[in-house]
Amino acid sequence: MAPTAVYALAEKDGDDDLKAANVETFLQRLCQDDIKNMPISLTGIVGRFREGKSTLYNIMHRCLVQMEQNPDSFPDVNDYLFEAAVPNANLFKMSPNSHGCTQGIWITNDPYIIRSSDGTMIAVFLLDTQGLCDNESKDSLDSALFLLTSMICSCTIYNIMRVMGSDSLKTLAVFSKLASKIRNSFYTGKERVFQDLVILTRDAMLGDVQPGWKDGDMQLQQNLQKQKQKNVDTIKQVTKAFRTLRGFLMPKLAADPDEQSFTITPQSVFPEFQKHIALFLQEVLGSKLAPFQRRGDTYTCQEFAGFFKSITELFESDSIPRAENMLETMIRVEFEAGMETALAEYRAEIYKIMETSPTNDALYTHHSASKSQAKLKQSQAPIYINERARANLYLQKLDDAIEKEFELLVAQNNARLKAQDDYQKSLQTKEAELSAMEAEAVADRQRHENTIQDMEHKFQSLSEQRETERQAMRTEIAKEQAEFERRQSQMDRERLEAQHCVDKLRQEIEMKRSCSRGSWWDHIPGVLNLIDSLASKGIKYHKNYTKIQARSASQLSSSASVPTPVYTSTSVPSLKDCGPVESSKISSDKC
Repeated sequence: MAPTAVYALAEKDGDDDLKAANVETFLQRLCQDDIKNMPISLTGIVGRFREGKSTLYNIMHRCLVQMEQNPDSFPDVNDYLFEAAVPNANLFKMSPNSHGCTQGIWITNDPYIIRSSDGTMIAVFLLDTQGLCDNESKDSLDSALFLLTSMICSCTIYNIMRVMGSDSLKTLAVFSKLASKIRNSFYTGKERVFQDLVILTRDAMLGDVQPGWKDGDMQLQQNLQKQKQKNVDTIKQVTKAFRTLRGFLMPKLAADPDEQSFTITPQSVFPEFQKHIALFLQEVLGSKLAPFQRRGDTYTCQEFAGFFKSITELFESDSIPRAENMLETMIRVEFEAGMETALAEYRAEIYKIMETSPTNDALYTHHSASKSQAKLKQSQAPIYINERARANLYLQKLDDAIEKEFELLVAQNNARLKAQDDYQKSLQTKEAELSAMEAEAVADRQRHENTIQDMEHKFQSLSEQRETERQAMRTEIAKEQAEFERRQSQMDRERLEAQHCVDKLRQEIEMKRSCSRGSWWDHIPGVLNLIDSLASKGIKYHKNYTKIQARSASQLSSSASVPTPVYTSTSVPSLKDCGPVESSKISSDKC
């Protein structure tokens, strides 16, 4: 999410006044879902024009890009110092001549998402300002730039060149006096108006001191003490205005860093600068990176948006904001912020009981307790000197806001109770209808079950009856089958016997034919006797038997007219010699 550009938050107009710009763009970015609940940190820089503020900020930009990409460790100085280290290396515009190029206040279009030393993810913005003390700007503009930058930044870098001299400290004293004036009218106790101030001496003329934090802090305190001896109580003004105050001595960047074509490369940078810029950024952007706070409360991006929106009202007039206007605005912002905090706590408490669906009596009891607690918190906040009447006014505003909030809650609760009552009635009606439907369904189910049982019983009886009938039929069939088989067997035996007799008769007839004695019709009585014998033994072919009898009878009746054959051979015996013909007695022996 590293920023790709910067835009102006405040610009100079034709009358050399400071006017707000792109405020809505900044506020909308702060309230987007990806960062709105994330703590915010703003680092700002102020100082004289053409003293390398933008160059320093471009180095910080490259360092923050590397920190965002590798959150587990602080990047090596070689990974961010040189311009070829990252794309879009110079985010802040640098002047190619002796005139400053930054006008007004500029800020990165997106935050750097950085993991702080305690593991918290912080949205970090860089804030660049136009140079102070140039010949084209009013002194009041310089004061406004310093105060506004310090007001909205969690860390302000005061950039000076070569020597932390009396002029630089006097300028700081003037700014701090304005801040101290705000503070004296603003807070009681040990609270401070602004957060952290770092006085960075660039291209420091070291002499007997060493570059870095230790000698930078020592030199700062020595110079402040010198100012105090001259009856300029700079140290008192500054320490009253800022939470912390530190100094750092930075060696020279390169031999000729002011040339128009100069770029930061490994060949052009002094090793001492390379070493100490790493030490400086390790603390400012690393271990000492802190979120924006007011009265000890850490602000998220969304909360800071509300604070910043109030600050921008300072730019709506036709002139540069004065310290008194800033004082008035900050007092109002602080009162309103305190009231909003107390109101938010009241809402949090009252909505807890709203989740339990309370009665109006229980809601009113909880409302009274929560309101008393919120008003107590507001009244216990640090009171501005000579602002007791205003404190009471905002306390009354808080009471009115809470009562208005409570009226809305009561209306919502009444609507909820009515809806709940209507729902209960509707539920009871539905339950009664459901019970009736269930009873009817039970009755229908019982009827259906009874019908099914009757049908099952009838089916069972019918099945048993059919099974009995089938069993009887199987038994009858079995008997008939047995009887059929028995008769079939008997008929087969009789058929065989008949066949045997017929075969025997045929043989005997053939034998008779072969005999030369007697006539062939003399054998007809024997044939009839044989047929009677066969019929008496069980031959069932009645029709054929009747036809044979009829044919035999006709032959007998017509035998008288049949001429008797004449046998020429005397060797053939007649039937008379054989005696009567019987089927059981016919044999070839008698022939």
